[in-house]
Amino acid sequence: LNSDSSSTHTQELNGADNLAITATAFSCVKLDVNDYAIIDEVRYSIKSPYLPQKKSNSEYEYRVNLYAPIHDAEQAMFFNLTDGQCNSEFSLDGSPTEHLQKWVDNMNRLYDTDKWSIGTVIVAANKTIDYNNIYCWNAAFGDSGIAKTFETEMWADGYTINLCKCERGEVVELGYLNGLTSLT
Repeated sequence: LNSDSSSTHTQELNGADNLAITATAFSCVKLDVNDYAIIDEVRYSIKSPYLPQKKSNSEYEYRVNLYAPIHDAEQAMFFNLTDGQCNSEFSLDGSPTEHLQKWVDNMNRLYDTDKWSIGTVIVAANKTIDYNNIYCWNAAFGDSGIAKTFETEMWADGYTINLCKCERGEVVELGYLNGLTSLT
């Protein structure tokens, strides 16, 4: 498939990271769960089967969403994994790294391998979070999740999870007569 100019990539802090692909093809190809596209070394996958719409006798129109690995957190229950037990209702009084490690352990359980790792994490005092029958997505981004509890941003870079202010690229100082001509 060759996507057209209306295809978009949405990447939000503390939330969505997906591709919305719009394309036309001359044959009908059913897309299935876990079919994927790789963009900037990140694998974006389809979460539900997709059939394109027939536009004419020889053209099919695709409008499909693919999701970054962080969205797998929507499918993984958040458990306290201790001594072979999986408790879905528990409290954790810990540092930002301890809460993040619990999240990473649960995501790696979903993959059955050590795919996820911890990146940059803020230093902060221990805080208690009650996790009660929630998915990893809510444990990370929910109203009483890790990001809100520690009053910072939680974001993924591929399979690396970060708990800190998201800063990328180089710092550019903006101001009067500093070369800024427009901002979109």
